[in-house]
Amino acid sequence: MDNDANIQRYSLTTGQVLAVSGGIGFSRIILRVSEDTRVSVSELEIDFNYFTLKADTYIVLDPPNLLATSNLWFELDSASTGVVEILRC
Repeated sequence: MDNDANIQRYSLTTGQVLAVSGGIGFSRIILRVSEDTRVSVSELEIDFNYFTLKADTYIVLDPPNLLATSNLWFELDSASTGVVEILRC
């Protein structure tokens, strides 16, 4: 059974690392970042094994949701403040 769609918004500041779960029962994840933001599958690798989402980027992770029980880790690349929005559906 699928969960009801939900959206979460997180504010980030310099040096802060955010962990976000894919969420069990969701098949699609949509991400939006307001500033250049690093994304990694491991907190320990956020400084050297990551990809960067550019400011005002949307990315859709379509089925299957392979991150259901895993985390994505976010950290601002160069800005001092920014926002990460996650929609799970």
